[in-house]
Amino acid sequence: MADEKKRNKKAKAGAASKKKVKSAKKTGSLLSRLLHRGSESGAKKPPSNGAPRVKATPLTPLDHSIQEIRSMIKVGERDPERLAMLLSSLLSKEQEKQKSAQEDFDRMVWDIVNKDEATEEGDNAGGSDEGEDRS
Repeated sequence: MADEKKRNKKAKAGAASKKKVKSAKKTGSLLSRLLHRGSESGAKKPPSNGAPRVKATPLTPLDHSIQEIRSMIKVGERDPERLAMLLSSLLSKEQEKQKSAQEDFDRMVWDIVNKDEATEEGDNAGGSDEGEDRS
């Protein structure tokens, strides 16, 4: 009976040590807790020390275009046909912008020319009327 009591105590002690090991694994090492690694869900948790999160600043036009090119590279690797469609749509949009800008420029030049012609005709007509009144 004494042997059975010793065995039971050893079994209980072994079970208790296994529980300690399991609980130690759940909390993880100090390094993994600091780096938020080794969590059971695998998701990274934000730091709980109350430090404010750094807000993402808006991208500069250069950074935005770089990011767009990188995403196009990824799209091209996955689906070249889709990349071709994206590039053709971008090209057509750019051509449409240039065409509309050229039309606006031509319209402004045409308006300036017409305005100058109208003022010249107004000066000539006004000058001839004044000459007739004086005679």
